[in-house]
Order: sequence, then structure tokens, then C-alpha cells
Amino acid sequence: MLSRNKVHSITQISSKNSLEPMKKLNKRKIRWIVQEVERRDTGLYTIAKTQNITPQHVCKVYRKFRNKEPEFLPC
Repeated sequence: MLSRNKVHSITQISSKNSLEPMKKLNKRKIRWIVQEVERRDTGLYTIAKTQNITPQHVCKVYRKFRNKEPEFLPC
């Protein structure tokens, strides 16, 4: 039910946002993304669809790792 401010209840919002869990990119996938963006053969949308991420995230990954090797903190 909508209030007069047209705000959904918490249960309706949380059920819509839980469609798919977030995906973590490993070093190999990050390296592949950077190489594909630099080659300019494949578009950002195609790269994003291949890795199941958004085109905006492809841009962020490229900007962050274009000049350096991806490093992760040990668990």
C-alpha cells in the first residue's frame, strides 16, 4: 500500500532489490577487462554482459587498474 507520500513499505523494497547477489571479480577477470578496453575491439556493453556486471563498473575497474596489477588483501 502506498502512503500519501508514495513511499513503498520496507518489505516491498527489499524483495525487489534482492534479485541477484553481487559478483566478485578475480585478478584474471580484472586483467581481461583492462585488456579488452585497451584493445577497443569490444564495446563496454559487451564486456559488461560477458562478465555479468554493469558498463559503469567496467569503466571503474578500468580506471582503477589500467596502470597497475590488481592486488587483493589476504583473507
